[in-house]
Amino acid sequence: MNKMFCIIVALCLFSLTDALKCYDCSDCDKVNEDTNSESCNIIHEAAGARCLKSIDSAGVVRRGCGNQFTCTVTDAVNECTPGNELSCITCCDGDLCNTAITRTPIKFTMLFIAVIMLRFLK
Repeated sequence: MNKMFCIIVALCLFSLTDALKCYDCSDCDKVNEDTNSESCNIIHEAAGARCLKSIDSAGVVRRGCGNQFTCTVTDAVNECTPGNELSCITCCDGDLCNTAITRTPIKFTMLFIAVIMLRFLK
């Protein structure tokens, strides 16, 4: 049963899909079909690629690729939330997900579901 658990955890944490694609722009409050996008590079992918949306103290919005470390440090410091939208960063892990302030912790949700399923399969 421990081997099965390890396999499920590994499948939840690693993706076999193409590189993450994020909107890439500076001073872009809103995105539309004309907004540039980029595929995160191998360095971002190796460090846990995430799409970022940052808002500086002047309210200027930037979007692009980042990594899990940046998101973890930011979550502890100043995550963007409704009502707190200056000097903050929001991270997400789906293609072109850096449009709004919401987050999508898909891999952690999958891991949680896998753990619950294993618990009931015993």
